[in-house]
Amino acid sequence: MGKKSNRSKMKGIFTPENGIKSEQSSVVFDPFSLNKSQNSNPSRKQKKNQKQAIQPINGKLKLNLGSGKDYRKGFINIDSSPYIKKDLDFNLDKYPYPFEDDSVDYILAMAVIEHLEDMKTFMEEVHRILKPGGKLRFRVPLAFTHIDSKDPTHKQHITPDTFNQFFRDGRKSIITKSRFTGKIWITPPFFHNLRFPKKLYILNSFINNIFTGVEGILAKVEDSNPKNKTIIN
Repeated sequence: MGKKSNRSKMKGIFTPENGIKSEQSSVVFDPFSLNKSQNSNPSRKQKKNQKQAIQPINGKLKLNLGSGKDYRKGFINIDSSPYIKKDLDFNLDKYPYPFEDDSVDYILAMAVIEHLEDMKTFMEEVHRILKPGGKLRFRVPLAFTHIDSKDPTHKQHITPDTFNQFFRDGRKSIITKSRFTGKIWITPPFFHNLRFPKKLYILNSFINNIFTGVEGILAKVEDSNPKNKTIIN
């Protein structure tokens, strides 16, 4: 969730009430019918509409979740704002997302996770739709910095250690079976290209706002076999 010639021309609007409506064909498509528990016997017409609404680009299914003004070519750009350019419109707090299990190659979630109601459910949904080895690239504000605290829409307050329950190589999680491997780092204000070891975030306990961002690249894993570890570049 080779490039089809009509992919860039087709935009859709999704709401739980209206589904996705193609501007080309005026066909209403309910993306939740992709989930077998929602629709165990999809019709041929539904299957056709599903393929039209969500297609890989250049052989890869790449999602830009909460895309905002950062519309990216080569991605399916997803947002709920009516004022920006996007490819799909749906609420990221509503599950399941309209993608098959093990179908997505890459997910971008920049300044998104902190706005969601339930980080655990989001990470489990990302794990569900990513292919084995598929990657999640994220950025969130570091918890209780100025960047984090000034925004009243932030519902999650995140440090690098918040992700420990989802790491396969860490101690056994008591809250989820969804496991990832990868790298996490912290960044200073305004200079997101500068990466510092995540453990240094403890310095903010003495002088706040030295570091203000948490970023990372996580890859989906399905078992605890160390031989199956995905290399993160």
